[in-house]
Amino acid sequence: MTDLAQHLRDLAGVEPHPLRNAHLESALLQAYRAGEIITREEARPALTFHQPHPGGRILLMLGQHQIGAVFPPPKVTTLQRPMWEWIFWLSSASACSPNGKAKTEQAAKNALRAEARDWLHKAGVA
Repeated sequence: MTDLAQHLRDLAGVEPHPLRNAHLESALLQAYRAGEIITREEARPALTFHQPHPGGRILLMLGQHQIGAVFPPPKVTTLQRPMWEWIFWLSSASACSPNGKAKTEQAAKNALRAEARDWLHKAGVA
């Protein structure tokens, strides 16, 4: 059995059985190739980062929609170490959107991406 066939069986909720059901595997593969079903990876919304202007905010995009941003530290130097700030715009309480600070750009992106994935999971779309 191919990995794709096993994945499609999992999606269909079919328990593995010692006797291979060739008809089921064939039907699932045919439906997949016809575009009637998709895998979880294909259905998962794509989260990407986009920086419209060098040195400016970095947007978290869900397809064509802006759902959050990472802001670089201010250029003004202070005694405190500059922090990257992030904010997630989609939430049940829009008045207090989840946000935070991180020491590095990557840490801020990771925190924002985790917040978005958690929200998508709770919304039942990821």
